[in-house]
Amino acid sequence: MKDPKRDGDPERIREVLARVTPKDPGVSARAAKVAARARRQRTRHGTAGVLAVAATAAVVVMTPHLLTSIRTQNIGPDTNAGASSSPGDGRRVDPFATTPCPATPYDLGTAAADQQTTDGIRGDVQSIRLCAATVDGGTDRPWLPPRDALELALDDDFLASVRQLPEADPDRCAAIRVAPDPYTFVVAYPDGSVETVAVSNQCSDLTVTGRRVASGDVLVAFQDALAQQRQRLQPEQLTALGIGCLDNVPGPDPRVPLTRGARPDTETRFTKFLVCASGDPGVAEPAAVQLLNDEWPTAIRDLNTRPAKQVDRCPAAGVIAPPTYGVTTWGDVIGFSFRRCGNYFVSGYSGPDAPDEGGVESVQFLPSNKLADALRLP
Repeated sequence: MKDPKRDGDPERIREVLARVTPKDPGVSARAAKVAARARRQRTRHGTAGVLAVAATAAVVVMTPHLLTSIRTQNIGPDTNAGASSSPGDGRRVDPFATTPCPATPYDLGTAAADQQTTDGIRGDVQSIRLCAATVDGGTDRPWLPPRDALELALDDDFLASVRQLPEADPDRCAAIRVAPDPYTFVVAYPDGSVETVAVSNQCSDLTVTGRRVASGDVLVAFQDALAQQRQRLQPEQLTALGIGCLDNVPGPDPRVPLTRGARPDTETRFTKFLVCASGDPGVAEPAAVQLLNDEWPTAIRDLNTRPAKQVDRCPAAGVIAPPTYGVTTWGDVIGFSFRRCGNYFVSGYSGPDAPDEGGVESVQFLPSNKLADALRLP
């Protein structure tokens, strides 16, 4: 009689596939994919219920179609911007065009998505793009992915960083309630194959170059490597923004979806500045945006290295500032969170469990009186 546990063992699947087609150069990748699927199927019943309950209780403020529409309608094409010369293998590197996100984000709460995705990134990966995903068709805090992919032909900082990460702690989420945080990586390889790597929540693990690491650590390594890549390339020119202020967002959540990209720093530059008082966003004058770019490097404090400075220029208590957002030259939408008059925290999307202030993606923005007046900030 067959042993059902033995037949479903991923390591046995890998060994059998390797023996059947030992000379096929793609067998290792296919075996890893089959093993990964078996591993996810074993754990899916333990996490899907939690994700489904949390997602059902969440307030859905944007459909996947609208999220995709905002993402794809922001910019006009510029085939030259950001493109690099051939990396040596005859392939033109264009981080804006390579492996685009799917038109409809994956719903990671479905069996179909489980069959179509993997949880591993091989060591010969050529490009990686971060994409939005959903659980049960919605998300409580919609966000935008970066417009540019990470091209590893330009540099291997990403893989080098991941190799330094610790192995994933299997017990790190034993005592917490797991909130859904779905996203995917679209990865491309030199043989032309493209795979989708799925992450459902902060407790998901990924296999990168054969090592199991926490998905959150991989995401941070991706964002850091993307920031390094941007220092070498030129951003694609922005034309129409296509961004509107959402009216049905509860509480302090952003009224414009933020980009889950590289954290702002002294090199960040802006092309637009928006205020969501009501309805359509108010857009700052170009001269005000230029003044913002001039003062930005000296007007911010990195909260990773320095504590926030206490500044309050309000003439009276109870001043309320409307939600404000900056659009960077790379197309990232980042939020300016009002603390006190002349005092803001600035960050992109930081995940459902990020602290309210002083998070790893935040900087403090202390505009001069002249700049605050130009941007119409309190």
